Parts: sequence; structure tokens; C-alpha cells
Amino acid sequence: MSTGYIRNPYSPERSIYGRSGRVLRDGVWLANVTEISATMTIDRMEVRRAGDYWVQYKAGEFTGEGSVSFDKVNSLFETEFINYINGVDTNGQALTNRALPVFNLMINLEDRGIPNIQFDEQGEAVSGHESIILECVNFWSLPVGYTMTDLLSRDMDFTFRGIRLVKAIVDPPNIDVNGC
Repeated sequence: MSTGYIRNPYSPERSIYGRSGRVLRDGVWLANVTEISATMTIDRMEVRRAGDYWVQYKAGEFTGEGSVSFDKVNSLFETEFINYINGVDTNGQALTNRALPVFNLMINLEDRGIPNIQFDEQGEAVSGHESIILECVNFWSLPVGYTMTDLLSRDMDFTFRGIRLVKAIVDPPNIDVNGC
């Protein structure tokens, strides 16, 4: 007898795996992310008070860093990096602003196996989907080279200065949390 509820909100079907990631610059898709690890850290300062044996902490500055592996989809990423190194823009003119190129990393969790997941006309998930954007991403090295007959994959370290949760995963409304 079906009640229309998912009986166990923690069933194996509800475990989520990573679906996709993208490296973006000004809205242009530059690379397919295959693996990403990022950490935001809140620096802490020790506060010691006379007569108190417990050290307490005050929040300080934030840092963000990580590493990413991605498959090459075009030469736009390399063009941005090489133009910066050479001090020219996309037209070969000398840069007037030597600011390091800034990118965004979009990290998507989208599992088609989640019960009651819904999609729009373009096939993008509208529920059962999480989207996080790491903002103001800087890459500090550019690996060059390849192995014949393999996908062109790159591993790079980065820093970032902002993060946004664009879309959060929420439980569908028809979960019976009291069920088995």
C-alpha cells in the first residue's frame, strides 16, 4: 500500500554524487571540472584572559584555496593566462591594467537518481540540485603538455575570495520522516 511518501529520507537513493563543474570567465564556459576540492578558512586569534585557563578565540580574516582537475574544452583558458603573462589583451594590445585574470568556478551536485527530482525544459535540475559558485578565483600556474590518446586533463591550484550558494538541496515535501 503506497501512501505517496518516501518512507526513509536517508535511504541509499538519497545519497548524492557530484554531477558537474565548470570554469567560467565572464559567463563563458572554459573547462569541464572533473574533480574539485576547496576549503574556506576563518583565521582565528587566541584570546587569553587573566585568571582563565581556557584559551578563547576571536574570528579573523577569511582565506579560500583549493585544487581542481578539469578536461580541456578549448584554448580560451590558456589564452587568458598567456595574455596576462605577456602583458597583452585578446587583440595583442598592451594591457593598461595588469590585474590577474579572475574566474568563477561553478560546482553542481545533480543526481538523477534522487526521488522526486524535477527538471526544466533544458534538462537542468530544479529540485534535488545544489549549485555553489566560488568567486574571484585566481590560478597561479598553467600546466602545458599532454599524453597522446588521452583526454587533455589539467590539475591546478587556486585561491578564491568569495562563495555563493546559488541553489540548495532541500527535502521534497512528501517525505515521511517517521517511517522506517
